[in-house]
Amino acid sequence: MIRLATPDDLPMLAKLGAAMHRESNYSPLDYSYEGAMKTGLALMESPDGFVCVAERDHELVGFILGFASA
Repeated sequence: MIRLATPDDLPMLAKLGAAMHRESNYSPLDYSYEGAMKTGLALMESPDGFVCVAERDHELVGFILGFASA
C-alpha cells in the first residue's frame, strides 16, 4: 500500500535512506539521520512538498519525496 507519510514514519525513513545512501555513488559522503528527518518533516509541512511511503505487512519498505517549485 502507498500512503502519505506521517512524522511517526521519520525514524524508519531515515534508516531506509541510510541503506540507500550506502549503495549509492554518494556513499563516501557522510549521512545525517538528523538532517534526513528534518528534511522529511519540512517537506511534510510544506504546501509544496510531499512524502509518501510504501508499506507491506505493516512494514515500511520504500518511500518517495519531492518538492514542486515554479
